[in-house]
Amino acid sequence: MSSLRIFFCAGTALLMLSACATAEEKAQASEARAAYAEKVAKVRLLGPKQIDDCEYVQQISVTEAMTFLGGQTGMENAAKLKLQQRAPAYQANGVRITDRQLDKGRGGYDKTRLTLYADLYACPEV
Repeated sequence: MSSLRIFFCAGTALLMLSACATAEEKAQASEARAAYAEKVAKVRLLGPKQIDDCEYVQQISVTEAMTFLGGQTGMENAAKLKLQQRAPAYQANGVRITDRQLDKGRGGYDKTRLTLYADLYACPEV
């Protein structure tokens, strides 16, 4: 009976130690997500005249499918959000949409899709 009690206590202690390690990892991951979200909040959409003081970084594209409730406006807003979320990965804080392509699907699984092409810029902080 005492060996069962020792086994139970040891198992409980190991479980508590592993929970502490995962809590620290969760806290670090949460801090990293918050820092990235802060960078995403600083990314702005730029017009043609706003890029004069900015440095070109790269061109990227994002494709978004139309959802049942979102419609074309929701699809475009979701694609713009994806562009803004990807910009900090390239050390960019400005996005200028250069082209858009609307692909009407054939129905069923092949849905209507919007592809946005954008140039990423590193701009001075405002």
